[in-house]
Amino acid sequence: MRLVTANMLSLAAFEDMLDDYIVAGTPFLGMTDASMFPYFVRSCIKHSQGIGLGLGVSPYTRYFLVDDDGRIYAQGDLRHKKTKATVLFQGQIGYGVLPSKRKCGYGTLICKLLLEEAKKIGFKDLIITCRDDNTGSQRIIEKNGGVLVEVLFSKKDNTYMRRYNVILD
Repeated sequence: MRLVTANMLSLAAFEDMLDDYIVAGTPFLGMTDASMFPYFVRSCIKHSQGIGLGLGVSPYTRYFLVDDDGRIYAQGDLRHKKTKATVLFQGQIGYGVLPSKRKCGYGTLICKLLLEEAKKIGFKDLIITCRDDNTGSQRIIEKNGGVLVEVLFSKKDNTYMRRYNVILD
């Protein structure tokens, strides 16, 4: 298993990922058609360069956890800068596992690999957040060295968010 960026994905892998989410009733980023693939790849490249993002939004790289055949198991974002939003509620790393691949260890693996990428670009520590009721994500973060800092209420999401700090050695 390894991380790749959107421009390294095949159309077939992207389509399979979309289908997995659609079958579960939760379209990936609202997409329901593989014809969006070229637009999606361009958007990922632009967002990694900080283009097309709102004010105060950190540039980020979107990664995909794939096997040797290029099949996607999970996706995640590594935000390049610490901003108020990333440190308080968003987290500097975000990840999601395809519905059919959940509870198989892929969340723990993609989180670990994203932390390794963060270390490569110079982060010494970072914040990862999750909803207070997301026990699966809590376990993933804690398995990867996350230490709970606090629980805050997010007015935007109308939910409590857990903030974890991870020290990268």
